Amino acid sequence: MKKWMLILLAVWLCGVSAVWAQSLECDVVVIGGGGAGLSAAIEAADHGAKVVLVEKMAFLGGETGISGGTIQGAETIVQSKAGVADSRRDLFRYWMEAGHYKNDPELVRAVVDMSAANVEWLMRLGVAYEPRNLGLGGWTPVPRAHRTPGGGGQLIKALEKAARDRGV
Repeated sequence: MKKWMLILLAVWLCGVSAVWAQSLECDVVVIGGGGAGLSAAIEAADHGAKVVLVEKMAFLGGETGISGGTIQGAETIVQSKAGVADSRRDLFRYWMEAGHYKNDPELVRAVVDMSAANVEWLMRLGVAYEPRNLGLGGWTPVPRAHRTPGGGGQLIKALEKAARDRGV
């Protein structure tokens, strides 16, 4: 009896999902609605693309949504307002040492060089990074952990709003 109920339920679900299926035209398809996917969708939309974002869950967020929402950066406007002296060189060295020099130095350099711009981009999208929320991450010697008030969930809310505002 249970076996037949499960089969009927599976057939019904297949029929229901077929009703929800639709055809969409777009320039860019982004798979995943976490921090990276939402950021990619926003950037693509800002460059004129019609974007469709596909998420497997019933909600957006991914790992970012359940994280602490901390972004590391060097030479950021938030650090400057807090009077923190930091450098991209020091952040690069820190990340290379933390990865036991097994990480790709070119990739680390690119992420470090964009870190301040990324913090500012998130602030323009509504993330409230403030000097009082700067913290130490790992064994870093200076405050470069930009903590999102409310954690990763709030970071996702800002990204989701920005994506929806752009028609994603």
